[in-house]
Amino acid sequence: MSLYWTVLAKGQHDDLIAILDRDLLIEQWPDLRTMINRHIREVWEEAFLELAQASTTVVSRDGDDDRQCDASVGVEGRSGPAGSSA
Repeated sequence: MSLYWTVLAKGQHDDLIAILDRDLLIEQWPDLRTMINRHIREVWEEAFLELAQASTTVVSRDGDDDRQCDASVGVEGRSGPAGSSA
């Protein structure tokens, strides 16, 4: 998870495409978002609404957390946070 934190906070566009996995990012977002500063979190959640949804959509089933979200938009091919030097 520390690699994702580093890429989110300091990565360049090519780093984002090469390193981040869309499904893993969405799955880990509820934890990752607590590790990055507010500005970076807001930039990512505004650019990728499924991340904002992932942070609020947690369903508990028999005591286990099961994170579910709408993953209709991918990380690759989007120019959101990468162009913002976040």
